[in-house]
Amino acid sequence: MTSPGALAAAGAGSLLASSGQGELPPPPTVGRMLLHLSPEPGPLLLVALMGGLYLFGVSRLTDRGDAWSRWRTASWLAGLLVVAYALVGGIAAYDTALFSAHAVQHMLLGTVAPIPLALGAPVTLALRALPLRPRRLLVRLLHSRVARVAAFPLVGFAVFIVSLYGLYFTSLYEASLRHPVLHLFLHAHFLAVGCLFYWPIIGLDPMPGRLPYWGRLLLLFVTFPMHALWALAMFTTDEVFAA
Repeated sequence: MTSPGALAAAGAGSLLASSGQGELPPPPTVGRMLLHLSPEPGPLLLVALMGGLYLFGVSRLTDRGDAWSRWRTASWLAGLLVVAYALVGGIAAYDTALFSAHAVQHMLLGTVAPIPLALGAPVTLALRALPLRPRRLLVRLLHSRVARVAAFPLVGFAVFIVSLYGLYFTSLYEASLRHPVLHLFLHAHFLAVGCLFYWPIIGLDPMPGRLPYWGRLLLLFVTFPMHALWALAMFTTDEVFAA
């Protein structure tokens, strides 16, 4: 049985919306937010696969006597931990019921998790751990026109901003609450877009056409007013995002 509609929460401006996937969860508490786990096999398998492949690459290096930074490994695992919490932790139990929980979830996926993932340098690890033929394919991909376009910092910036405005100021957000597959796709999209934005700025992997340090810093600061404008538009609108 689905919830009857969307309710405005007093004080916090949070929005309760019908998930179309069952009853609304119980009122949130600190314990539920921190300790609750949702048995979602898809996200868990994805996180386990990403962690397992990375650790397998590290083990290949150490087995042949090559060193790999423990800091990079810890960064990658920390990023996966943020992804896991966002997708199956306490915040995920309320992502279709509380708008505030949904917003925090997308910020974790789009702006928090990509930072330690980029510092984990998985592409560099793959270049060192893969056999010869897959390594050549990866090098060819890194030097392809698609990679050069995707790695250009302004591309990630544009896709990031368009995604924010496109989700909440179209019918896409409400549709994502009613269709679980679309909901999961948006999670993956925001994680990918966040990586696309942060990898050329702070990533340790080789990137085609990387900007100088001052250019990357300038691009990072340019995002602040764009997020501020988006937040202002969210707070000043009188329309319900999902009815």
